[in-house]
Amino acid sequence: MKRLCLMICLCVLILIGIHTAKANTQKVVYETEFSSGIVMDDFEDGIVDSNLWVTLGRKGGQGAFGTGGWQHSFFEYPKGSEDGYLEARVWGPPSGNTYWGEASVRTTYNFNDGNQWLMNFTWETTAANPYFDCFAVQITDGGFPQTENAHWLWDVPPGTVNLWFTVSTGMQDQPIAPFSKRTWSIVIDSAGIASFYQSPNAEGIPSSQVTLDLSREWYLRFVQVDATSAGFPGGDNTFKLYDFSAVCGPVEPDIEVSPLSHDFGDVELGTSRTVIIAISNVGNGDLTVSGVDLETDFAITSAPDSAIVVEPNQTENVEIAYTPSGPGYNSAVLKITSDDPNEPVVEVLLSAVGIEIPLPPLEQIANILAFFDTSVGDGILLGDGPGNSAEKRLNALRNMIESSVNLIENELYEGACQQLLDAYRRMDGKPKPPDFVTGEAVTGLATMIQELMTALGCE
Repeated sequence: MKRLCLMICLCVLILIGIHTAKANTQKVVYETEFSSGIVMDDFEDGIVDSNLWVTLGRKGGQGAFGTGGWQHSFFEYPKGSEDGYLEARVWGPPSGNTYWGEASVRTTYNFNDGNQWLMNFTWETTAANPYFDCFAVQITDGGFPQTENAHWLWDVPPGTVNLWFTVSTGMQDQPIAPFSKRTWSIVIDSAGIASFYQSPNAEGIPSSQVTLDLSREWYLRFVQVDATSAGFPGGDNTFKLYDFSAVCGPVEPDIEVSPLSHDFGDVELGTSRTVIIAISNVGNGDLTVSGVDLETDFAITSAPDSAIVVEPNQTENVEIAYTPSGPGYNSAVLKITSDDPNEPVVEVLLSAVGIEIPLPPLEQIANILAFFDTSVGDGILLGDGPGNSAEKRLNALRNMIESSVNLIENELYEGACQQLLDAYRRMDGKPKPPDFVTGEAVTGLATMIQELMTALGCE
């Protein structure tokens, strides 16, 4: 199963304002160690927690430092609400030059800590002047100083990368602002690959993927701009952050095997049945499978090499076949050995029952007569009686068996059963009626006749 790092010794967990999927349920909030203390923030207390967030409002320009009267605000609304949110707002006046104001919120936690992180967030935006208004999700090494005169979108300074951004002129991804609540996600691995998804929990294909500088700090930043130029009115824009969560774990494989048990059911002798055992890696590191072992009547008929590497979110299949060597119950354990640190050996329980399917009655009679003749020739089936009567009784018994063939062919099963019963009584060892045969083969011949009678449904 997928493991999330909830232990302080492994990593830090930030979980802010997580809502359950069903309506009318309680909001789930976790407490854990963050930096120097225990932090819990659910966007419901009306206070932007400085232990978790850094807010920044600044202004700038293209070619000259911005002088417009842009204003910024950062609040949590509404206090005490179960659907609280953090709101960042920027607004400003019209201008004859190209000036802009910016409002941003970034995490205080540096995600460049050697772990893999999965972040989910729900947000929405508004735009009063959508032609120039820009929104972005970034990874930054600390943000921009107030005196920085570089537009964050067209001239991003070192230490900051855009995971997603948009303006209404279609600079990059849809949806363009404004848009209502969207839940998106980000994965940052220990190698510095950041993948952005316009879906929760890293579902589907990432919308963008960037390589981060391992020598820098990695903070997650939400930013918006209210921009204007000659002939355009000033804007008034906000973004609302409803939910944010970040969970992490060490980079390691996580084996998942399905099914963990399989019953082949009744399998006829001389036939086989198969099942596919899927070996999946649901972890974030490569999984090395070093052994797939099995014994008894169960056999591995299709499998990768003895040592294989299963990449994250990939699956390798092993085909197992059961061919019964005899009737009765069989069981075995398939052992899968890998470098999963928590499950180095996974066992799959296998079971089956080998069964014999009787031959058609006519084939059984043919086998009985062949056995009869062979046994006579080998001297292990003899007539029983004085003088010439011994041979006559031997031939009479054969004729009794052979006469049942026509009865079966004509589906006269009751008559066939009576004929076979009469033949059986001539070799059952009882004094009446007297036996017609003797010798080592008598027991085997009697058993074969009983099996034929069972196949016919004789009472």
